[in-house]
Amino acid sequence: MPLEQWVQGLCIALAYADEADPFVGALPPILFKAAAFAERVFPFLLHIVLLRDIEHRQEIRSEISRAFNEWFRDYDEADLAHVKLLLNSVLYLRTQPIPRESVKTDRERWLVLDYMEVAQAAIKCKMYKCGLLWLEIYFSEASRESRRSSGSKLTEPTELLLEISRNIDEPDSYYGVQRPAGLAPFMDRLDYERDGFKSLSFRGADYDNEIRLDTEGNSQGSQGLIRALSYLDLNGLSLSMLKVRPMSSSKNGEQDIMYRSARRLEQWDLPGTGSQISEETTLYRAFYCINHSSDLQAISRSLDLEFLQVMKQALKQDASSWSMQQGLRALAVLTEIDEVTCSRGPEELSETWARLASRDHWKRTGRVDDVDGILSARELVLGALVKRRSLRQLIQVDLPELRVLEATAVLASSRMSRSHGALQASLKAALHLSRLVAGCQESGMNIAAVARLEGANVLWDQGEMAASIGMLQTLKSERDLSKQAIRIGTAELLANLGHQISEARLQKPEEIISQYLRPAITELKGRFDGEEAGQVFHEFASFCDRQLQDGGNLEDYQRIQRLRQRKEAEVQGLDKLISSSSLESKSNLHAHRTKAKQWFDLDDREYQRLRESRQAFLTQSLENYLLCLQACDSFDADVLRFCALWLEHADSDVANAAVGKGLREVPSRKFVPLMNQLSSRLLDDDERFQSLLSPLIQRICTDHPYHGMYHIFSTSKSKGKDELAISRQGAAAKIAAHLKKDSKASARWLAIYHTNVCYVRLAVEKLDEKSKPGSKIALRKLQAGPRLEQDVPANRIPPPTLKVPIRPDCDYSSVPIVVKIHPDVSIAGGVSAPKIITVVASNGIKYKELVKGGNDDLRQDAIMEQVFDHVSGLLQHDRSTRQRNLSIRTYKVLPLTTNAGIIEFVPNTIPLHDYLIPAHQKHFPKDWKSNVCRKTIGDVQSKAVDVRRKAYRQVTDHFHPVFRYFFMERFDNPDDWFEKRLAYSRSTAAISILGHVLGLGDRHGHNILLDERTGEVAHIDLGVAFEQGRVLPVPEVVPFRLTRDIVDAMGITRTEGVFRRCCEFTLDALRRESYSIMTVLDVLRYDPLYSWTVSPLRLKKMQDQGQEPPQPQPSVGAGEAGTGTETSARSREGNEPSEADRALTVVAKKLSRTLSVTATVNELIQQATDERNLALLYCGEPTFTSRL
Repeated sequence: MPLEQWVQGLCIALAYADEADPFVGALPPILFKAAAFAERVFPFLLHIVLLRDIEHRQEIRSEISRAFNEWFRDYDEADLAHVKLLLNSVLYLRTQPIPRESVKTDRERWLVLDYMEVAQAAIKCKMYKCGLLWLEIYFSEASRESRRSSGSKLTEPTELLLEISRNIDEPDSYYGVQRPAGLAPFMDRLDYERDGFKSLSFRGADYDNEIRLDTEGNSQGSQGLIRALSYLDLNGLSLSMLKVRPMSSSKNGEQDIMYRSARRLEQWDLPGTGSQISEETTLYRAFYCINHSSDLQAISRSLDLEFLQVMKQALKQDASSWSMQQGLRALAVLTEIDEVTCSRGPEELSETWARLASRDHWKRTGRVDDVDGILSARELVLGALVKRRSLRQLIQVDLPELRVLEATAVLASSRMSRSHGALQASLKAALHLSRLVAGCQESGMNIAAVARLEGANVLWDQGEMAASIGMLQTLKSERDLSKQAIRIGTAELLANLGHQISEARLQKPEEIISQYLRPAITELKGRFDGEEAGQVFHEFASFCDRQLQDGGNLEDYQRIQRLRQRKEAEVQGLDKLISSSSLESKSNLHAHRTKAKQWFDLDDREYQRLRESRQAFLTQSLENYLLCLQACDSFDADVLRFCALWLEHADSDVANAAVGKGLREVPSRKFVPLMNQLSSRLLDDDERFQSLLSPLIQRICTDHPYHGMYHIFSTSKSKGKDELAISRQGAAAKIAAHLKKDSKASARWLAIYHTNVCYVRLAVEKLDEKSKPGSKIALRKLQAGPRLEQDVPANRIPPPTLKVPIRPDCDYSSVPIVVKIHPDVSIAGGVSAPKIITVVASNGIKYKELVKGGNDDLRQDAIMEQVFDHVSGLLQHDRSTRQRNLSIRTYKVLPLTTNAGIIEFVPNTIPLHDYLIPAHQKHFPKDWKSNVCRKTIGDVQSKAVDVRRKAYRQVTDHFHPVFRYFFMERFDNPDDWFEKRLAYSRSTAAISILGHVLGLGDRHGHNILLDERTGEVAHIDLGVAFEQGRVLPVPEVVPFRLTRDIVDAMGITRTEGVFRRCCEFTLDALRRESYSIMTVLDVLRYDPLYSWTVSPLRLKKMQDQGQEPPQPQPSVGAGEAGTGTETSARSREGNEPSEADRALTVVAKKLSRTLSVTATVNELIQQATDERNLALLYCGEPTFTSRL
């Protein structure tokens, strides 16, 4: 029956069933005459009828439920539109309150449905995320029943989950589906991963057996082999196999593979695609037209038609996210084809190519399928123009220019493929480029050098070191590089060759410098700016840095230093003996002294040689890092390594002399991220290091006031009793005086200074006893309130917690400024009772700020947030983690003095504790109350381990996880629900791994926040790091928090799939960037304000504070400044080298590759979820939810 007629009858039946209702009873005449109206009104009518019926006998509800269950169970393809209407109606009912509901999940009971069958119907209708949501609902309800009936066991719907995971735009859910071990599932996984080489091995073996056994009816082996060849981009082999198979048997994507292979091989003899709409058939038709039509208008009409067909397909309601992705790729390719074919003349074509190339910034972190499709299309369209003279004449471009442009496109494809690790694709592109050399030469264009260079780079990536280096050395000896149509920089070539020879250990470091790196700088011929110069300086600096850090070189230097010291001491001892001995024994002692002196001279010469060598490496590394930072912005991360080296050798005249040569020429913005560490090294003395550091900090403050002046204010106001603290304060005060006098900086310095004074006064002001946590008071009633309310807007500066982007032009005139402060102040929980104020900026946005005073020193939190921010940046630059949008949620911490500061109020968040405790009571009212659970565990806290584990199991039996309901209740739309839950799982994985690496402790329900809009988690209160939690009075024995509730929110697959894979990708990214991370932490080693240990009293206090009232929002604080001053004991003991070394050694070990990523993550998850560990955690008020 047609949908319109069917739903019309259904609506009329519903209306007659409840005709006593005046509104519903009036609908039948309208529905009889307006059939189209019925489809639109059906969900609302269903809701009205159920709403009245549910208050009475519920007969209509029972009948409708029975009918819905039958329709979901028994339907065919022709009925999918009918089923989809019913599914949308069920979705609508989820958004409507049900009478007497206690929790929002009660709305699933508007109808009595079998949600497993509902999920199956949704998947059949291609509503995959809806299907997943209903599966979660089904298992949620079934798990309740299974608790009542211990004999029942839930079975995961493997095939349904696989179908869903293959059709949603999320790459990791597939791995969460539990499948039986076997060769078939393993080969299916290889297909999903598009692992070409491994898949080719397995599928080839399967195909051999298919031939051997002569299984004509079974073609799975050949189909799998064709797919494997396609994944490897072996288009010739895959097309050859497909052509011998009849077209009628093409299935499982074989037809798309055939058209894709033919297009890339430029074979246009395949049968017509007719009206089939897919990415590959669409692009095949478009390129077929370009290669056969001599009329640009015909090509334009063909492209327009394909555009229209793809758009129609994309706008279909049943389009899956995967088909949408293919459609978007096709649209991108068609757009670029249109831009190229619409160009006229060489200048316009060059502009078009430049525009296409400018879009490539995303390609290094984009999905390889998206990148490869666009780049190959560029090659094909330019190749078609090269081959077809008639088209060249129409677009008015000569053959030589097109040939060079085609070679440029192929070169770009090869380089991009190498950056993605697509070795086969890069090899194919490099070979194609080498074959284009002859054609270019015929047109008077020479590209032989760039073809050989790219071939060498491809060989290097394939592991063929000798062949690659041989090709580069041959290329180095050529004299006509300047005459190449595609320019190769001799300087860059030499730097690359030096790098490869260094990696291959073919020559001594001194030879590499003299033969390759110094000549590379000479070849720059004074052009010390731009990408090529930056690359050369970067290679030179990194090479010298590696020599300094090389374990073997360092060990040799330290060994000879010890030998020299021993021999020197021996000679000196013999001299003393000789002077005090008798005449007859002196001759014997002189002989011994002569021999010892000879050994000392040998050791001294070797020591001096190694020392001079290391000093030379140090000098060249520092100088070239600075030159690199001057030349371009591509290697800005080098500032970390530069600062680490400089701070490590701050007392070295050689190092400071090298730094003094180029420090002023480097833009100050590049040092802004390390302002914490630089300002902490200030001292009021006449040393060369300080004469370089102070002007640098002054430049930062002048050029970027909102990134530097707060640090100077804080340092100048941090009182201390020991000499270093007094000296540091004096140096900061001198910079402050300079800023006050500087005409360029004075106005902003004074504005920031007076604003900070207002904030400090508010922070340290004591409240009366009536001001309880959570209460509000008028700002004007506080002593510091009126000045704050009046002066801060008048100073016209941005909100202190606003994250102001660094401006290369140093122009901050457009940054939003504070125009108003909200008249009310909220009081947060905690000993120091932080005050929460709201400032309104000129952009209309409100910024909440937590103004904190008392005994907590916020500088350590500020430094840890800096580390978090750096790691988050690394994750955004790594391909795998960026594709999953993995990042670390950060917030701004602004210390103003040792006992006052401002913290960015993390918006839209609630502590996990604040959701979980009420949710447990609502969803499982018969469960034990949280105080009973806490008492049960607390009573055995000091008992034997077995007793504690038994108590823990007893509590878990009576306290069930509820976190899944957060996402079900907050996000009615299945797409929103899926997106937010995915963000939760991913962000939890990222922060878990980073927390493990940094040894982050004190994680509990109050300092883990959940964003109510995005689902992401944010961690606050970062004062316990570098394994300090393991020395708490009740030690922490888990690497990160992965309790039953935290796992519950991840869904059916729990820690499998998304969470586990994101953990692996995060750890892999951190390991690959371990050098960068250790550099950031290495800078902390030389930060006198960072304490690597926390006192036992502070640690005990942190756990005892569990009895405080819950804090409604982040109360971030750490450090050891109970007196508000820095003591000499802290300076001496807090930064003992052994403590810093121990902490960094532990981090380095975690980032090492001694255990595979997969095995490491397996071990961490096992430790974090092991009840034997969870049972031993501390069980105070805030930490209670962090163990259950």
